[in-house]
Parts: sequence; structure tokens; C-alpha cells
Amino acid sequence: MAWIAPANSTNRILWSGCLVLISLVGRAALAQGPTNTTRETRSFIVQGEDATQAYQLVEAVGGDVTHRLGIINGVGAQLDQDQVAALSRRNELKIHLNRQLRTSSAGGAYGVTIDGEPTFGNKKVTWAITNTGPSMLTLDSLSITWPSAADELKEVKLGGEKISQDWRQPTSTVIDSNWRGATRDRQLAAGESVTLEFKFQSSVSRDPDAYTLLLEFAEGCTVEYPEAGVLDDGHPVLETHYGNRINTDVLHARGITGAGVTIAIVDTGNSTISDTMHYNANGQWRYLAQYDAIADVLLDTDDFGPDNPPLEQDLNGHGGHVASVAVSAKQTPSGSYNGIAPGADLVTIRAFDDKGDATYADVIRGIEFAVEYQQDYGIRVLNLAFSGPATSFYWQDPLNQAVMAAWQSGLVVVAAAGNAGPDPLTVGVPGNNPYIITVGALSDGFTPGNASDDFLASFSASGPTLDRFIKPEIVAPGGHILGMTSWDSFRGLVYSGSRSDFPYFEMSGTSPATAITSGVAALLLEANPALSPEDVKCRLIASARAAEAADGTPAYSPFQQGAGLVDALAAADSLASGCANPGLDVAAEFTNQEHYTGQAAWDPVTETFYVAGFGQPWDGSYKLAANPWTDANPWTDLVTDANPWTDFTVDANPWTDANPWTDANPWTDANPWTDANPWTDANPWTDSDLSDRMSVNVWVNQE
Repeated sequence: MAWIAPANSTNRILWSGCLVLISLVGRAALAQGPTNTTRETRSFIVQGEDATQAYQLVEAVGGDVTHRLGIINGVGAQLDQDQVAALSRRNELKIHLNRQLRTSSAGGAYGVTIDGEPTFGNKKVTWAITNTGPSMLTLDSLSITWPSAADELKEVKLGGEKISQDWRQPTSTVIDSNWRGATRDRQLAAGESVTLEFKFQSSVSRDPDAYTLLLEFAEGCTVEYPEAGVLDDGHPVLETHYGNRINTDVLHARGITGAGVTIAIVDTGNSTISDTMHYNANGQWRYLAQYDAIADVLLDTDDFGPDNPPLEQDLNGHGGHVASVAVSAKQTPSGSYNGIAPGADLVTIRAFDDKGDATYADVIRGIEFAVEYQQDYGIRVLNLAFSGPATSFYWQDPLNQAVMAAWQSGLVVVAAAGNAGPDPLTVGVPGNNPYIITVGALSDGFTPGNASDDFLASFSASGPTLDRFIKPEIVAPGGHILGMTSWDSFRGLVYSGSRSDFPYFEMSGTSPATAITSGVAALLLEANPALSPEDVKCRLIASARAAEAADGTPAYSPFQQGAGLVDALAAADSLASGCANPGLDVAAEFTNQEHYTGQAAWDPVTETFYVAGFGQPWDGSYKLAANPWTDANPWTDLVTDANPWTDFTVDANPWTDANPWTDANPWTDANPWTDANPWTDANPWTDSDLSDRMSVNVWVNQE
């Protein structure tokens, strides 16, 4: 079927502050380049029948080629207004303003710290305790061991108030009930530092190594002395919790860690802050390549190793954090890993600078590198933790074209929905691409060890897309995610309140949720290397668990949560197939035979979004559902069918038995939402100057 252009799409410039699509009819000869060499130039992406043609035609008008972008049959180029006009006379060329992008995640630390070693007085041992988070914490339990020389424990004070006065026999005890005084005596306000004091019957040993201390708070935070564990690189090991939330710990116990699978991360680079990023869970060197897409330089990786580590490349901090969430092999004394796929290998692609900014051309060049070198480095998963406003149909966007090429090449592409929520139609590029896996975020309510109060984060972008597709497909933990980054990075300095014990740093956003999902994809590919990108997407969707309200109705619209929370264990055990991208043909996209639209619709009478036969109409509002993840909720205890998307039950699909990810419709000449074209023909030389940025992902308030 031939593609029918949307109404009024020819003989016009589509402009929205950041993207120009020029496709003027006519085959007039190219004009000569301008004689005034001082004219203003801007950065563009020029696409032709192939990259060589685009290169030659740009040079013919005197333009400066900056990028070769074979993956989209184009080049990046600096052009002035006359050169753009000359090129636009060639009907086979498409010219796009080289949009700028920016990273995006959010900060705001939670938790509590024990500040240093204990101090000793007459029959007393004290620790300094600080609430490092933004909300009140209530001490719920404490465990202490002490040397027999100190004899019996008589009383415990917190901030000068007695909280326990029961005599406890040496050499250890747990206090979790019969507290003395009011609850407020065991509370620490946000930012408050207090003294925790233990008084003994006899004199005390002054050896700090003779004591251990564990504090547990009602909000789910824990802290202990000495630190939970220390690797040989001297870095502390903290519990990260999000892996256990989605059952990766069970897969790790089975020996499935992502081994043999390489994740390529297009971001700000990576920090060389821990050997657990250089070596995988099996102790093997896993940092295979560093590619700088900005400078177009592949660093020499042949000799990477203990005596020649990769260069410190991430001056922003976002890329290092994302990489550590996906693959960190730090292991706590309890045996859990900090990262989702600790056995996976890693390729980092730097396309964003130290402030988190990038251009379309640099990102596309980074994606092209991953496609070109996927066999050399075993790349199976491509992580894109950034997003920007969608200003055209998905197939017209050059970044989306590169993403589709990566998907077609066999890479599992995982992208952030973006942090522009909670309103509808906020999923950005490339998350609006119907082929790939797009991820939204849930927050833990500052209680990482307690799943009962999890909720969909208000910053998580919502669908449908401008092309009517339901996005995101799934959601993953994205609130207060502990990862690693350098303290002297841009984020470490600007958002110093999000620092935890070095090298940990806390971010919220759809970026860490994307990293978590990329890690899960690596686990699935180790368990079954024959899976295609469509198979991985299908099993993630089929095994996801939707949040329900107390009355059994969906707590959130599928336009907000997709199929639900990712479940690594259920996805790995799933036998689902054929439930992702039916009706879509990526090969037809590149020959312009067909482009597609989803099944979402807008009812102007009720002012709601809906998919016929699938779920409840959504008015676009954001509501904090009351405890949507309780024991009765399928996000915590649902056992799904082997293929719930083809053999539905009420429990497996809390909405109806329709499948919103099937039967994509070929595009027609109608605008997907209104008759008016949402993009105007504003003059690209007088309109806003590249102020619209794509992000790896805009800093948002934590919640």
C-alpha cells in the first residue's frame, strides 16, 4: 500500500521550534552556494537516496559536512539560508534542523546515615545519626552487639530522650517493642542529626570494631555499623532494592545474570569509579568499548584491563548512573547485586556533553555505531534514556528512523517515556516509536523496602502518542534509584543533596527505569539467546502486572502504565510470542510503502481517550491511587498465564480481552487527532533558536 501524505504536507515547512522537514516539489538545478561567506549558518540533517548523494549535494552548494549518517541515508551539515533553499529544490532530499537534546533524571536523597565511628564515655557508647532525606523517619527496630566486657545494657537514648530502659544481657539484643515514651522520641526530622547513646552496667571496650549496630525505620530505610560491606576498591555496598522489587534476585539465584549479552548505552559516557563496572559478576573484564560520538572517536579498547582502565569520560554523571543501575556487579553481604544484569558486558557511547546536551546528529551517529559494531561486541540491547518533544509523525523524525533501523538490525531498543508527565500526549522521541520498548516510572514513596505504597510517578510521561499508539508499554522502578557516579561530576556538584555514601548517587526519572528494563532484557536474552526484539517486547508486555485500585478496577490508565510493572521472573518464564508489533512492518517504513497509526481515539463528547474494547476511557487526569500495590494487587502476587495476551483470564488482564498492541492501521491522509495540522510553517530563520531540547532525562522533583 502506498503511503498517502497527510493533508497539506507538501509545499510547506513543518516547524515547531526544533524540527524542519522540507520536501518541496520540483527538480530544479541546485543553486550555487552563497557569495556572502559571513551569513549565519545552522546545523541540519540532510537525507537523500543514500549518504553519498547527500554528502555530494551538500558540498556542491558549499555546505560543511559534519557527520556521515549512513543509518538514515544522510549527513549532518552546517548550512546557511541560501544553501538550505538550494538543497530544498531537490525533491529527493529531506532537510531537518539538527535538534538539541538534553539528559533528564531527578534527585533528592532519602535515608539515614551513621556518621563515623562510635565515641566512648564512662560506660557509654554513642553514634551520631543523620536523617539525610526530605521527610520524617521513625526508628522501628535496633539491633546491637557488644563485647562481654561491657556487661549488661541498661538504657538507650536518642537525641537525649530515653527510648528503652530494659536491662539486656550481653552480648547482643534486638529492641523492637515496649518502647519508652512517645513515638515522637524515636523520630528524626528531615536533615536532623542526633546522638544515639547506649549505657552499660560496666566499663566499655573502646575498640570500635567490637560493636555492630543495625537501625531499621518504619519508612523502610535501614543503616548499619560497620557498613554493610566494602569491596577491595574501598567503596561501600548499599542495598538498592529495585532488583528485588521486580524479582531479578530470583533469576540471579538461578545463575541468570545477563552473561554473554552486551548492553550499549547512548548517554553522557561512563564513570570509572568502581571495579564492579569494569568486571562482571563472573570476574571477567566486561567494558568492551568506549565510543565518543561527539568527536567520532573509538577509544582503543584492545588493551583495556586492570593496568589500563577506560578513560574517565562521564563529566555529567547521568551515563555512569544509568550504566551502574543496569549492570553493577556490587554484591552485598546478603548476596544481592546492585545492578539488574551484573553479568552483562558493556559498551558506552558518549553523545551528550558534560551538561547533558546533545544534538540529533551526534545521537544518530552513536546509534549507527551500535548497529555497525553489534557483532564485534555482542551488542543485543540498546539503552536510550532520553526524550524530547515529538514534533512530527514518528516515521518523519530522523532519530526515530535511526531507532527503527537499530530495531530492524536485531537490537532490543529500550527508551524512556520521558519526564514530561502526567498529562496525556507527553511521551517524547524516541519513546513514541511504535516498534521499541518504552518505559514509564513508578516511585517507592521513599520506602524502598516496602512495595505497598508504590505509585505511578507524576513526572512519568503518558500516551497516547500523536500517532495514536499506546505508550509506554511498561513501567519500572524510577523513584530514588541508587546508582554510582562521581561526586565531582556535573550532577554530583549541582545536585549534591542527592549524594549518598560514595560512590552512590540518587536519581529519579524514566531514565533509571529504562536502565532497569534494559537489564531485564539482558537477563531474558541470556536465558534464551534466540529471542528476537519482538519476542523480548512481547514477553515483557505479557508478563507485566497492572496496578489495580481497591475495587478491582485499573488504578491507572493503560496510557499511563501500559501493561503494568515489569516482572523479570515472569518474563523469563514466559512462553508468550506474537503479541508485540503485529501489523507493523519496519521494512515497509524505509521504502515508504506504509506507515502506521495505533488504535487510540479521542471522544470529544466525554473528552476522554480510549481504545475500543480495552479498559476504561481516560480523561487525562492524574490521581494518586490509594495503595494500588497491596496484597490483592496483581503487581505483587499475580501468577500470569504462559501467554495471557492470547489466552486471557480476568486476573491476567484487569481490563478486557482486547489487545491494544495488535492490528496497527496503515496511515491515512487524516490528522490523527484533529483536522488542523499541529505543526506550522513558521520561518526557521526567525523562530525560536533551538531552545527545544531532548533530554537524558530533565531533572524533576523526587516524590
